[in-house]
Amino acid sequence: MRTLGGRASPETRRIRTGRNISFIQGRLFSGHPPFPPLSSALEIRCFGNLAFRLGDAYLRIGNKKAAELLAYLLCHGGEPIPKQHLAGLLWPRVGGRQALDSLYKVCTHIGALEYRGIPLRLRSSGGEIQLDCRSISCDLFRFDALYQEKDNIASCHTLLDIYAGPLLQTQGYDWLAPWEARYELRYVEILTSLLSHYERSGDATRAGVFRKKLLLFSGSD
Repeated sequence: MRTLGGRASPETRRIRTGRNISFIQGRLFSGHPPFPPLSSALEIRCFGNLAFRLGDAYLRIGNKKAAELLAYLLCHGGEPIPKQHLAGLLWPRVGGRQALDSLYKVCTHIGALEYRGIPLRLRSSGGEIQLDCRSISCDLFRFDALYQEKDNIASCHTLLDIYAGPLLQTQGYDWLAPWEARYELRYVEILTSLLSHYERSGDATRAGVFRKKLLLFSGSD
């Protein structure tokens, strides 16, 4: 049904939205990938400013909530997250079915990026959503993996290179604080380890470098 002027009535728009959501659930959230396996690696930077790069080109996700959803899924390393949790997290003032509808629309936006050659894919199973990370190279993943080797001095230096700044520095997401604190503590831990190592080895110059970094981080003179 249409109103005067050719615009769809609220009831018609509601029906269409319901159909679109059903399509989204069936297409993007099925257990089978809607497209062939992805081959191009997408570089995602989470330390400092959130950035997406494919080859030499930096990419625009084009939707703030889509970028936030991707950032949260990246923090969880591709683990499946309940849809209800994601909906409440991204739309805390809405809740219920409306928040889920908004989540599905954002997932549709992310799914459409694949048509532009951006290798981002969401999967769903048992009421959960996860990010397919097989074609993603992320500084956060590299940091987490290398942190397991933090007793190695060379690994500590590489960890400092990866940590380009606070996690998702300029995003201001409501859920970000504990994640940011986790990696800040690890950053301080790595600096402290390097400082101790060079003090023990008698390398005053390098020890001074890491002492200064610790002082700068803590805001001291």
